[in-house]
Amino acid sequence: MNRRLIANLTGWLGILCSLAFWAWIAISSHFSSHQRTIWMRLDLGVSYLWPTLWLAGFFLAVVAALIGSRRWIFAAIVPLISCAAAVMFLSRVHP
Repeated sequence: MNRRLIANLTGWLGILCSLAFWAWIAISSHFSSHQRTIWMRLDLGVSYLWPTLWLAGFFLAVVAALIGSRRWIFAAIVPLISCAAAVMFLSRVHP
């Protein structure tokens, strides 16, 4: 595998990790209110899942920038924005 392919795969994996929270919100919105309550309380069994995924997304984007195109450094902004938006979203949902 060449460096560019590895950088692109790493960068896209970082973006996927960064946006996983929003996919979880979209999936859970299709459940009934009782199922949604259970789903949100479980937190997928890991209390630090989302911060870990946002950190992984940040570091994967930085790694992609180091081994490939420097443009991947802009992908490191995605987990920061996603985390800030999630904090704002959750503060409005659960005051």
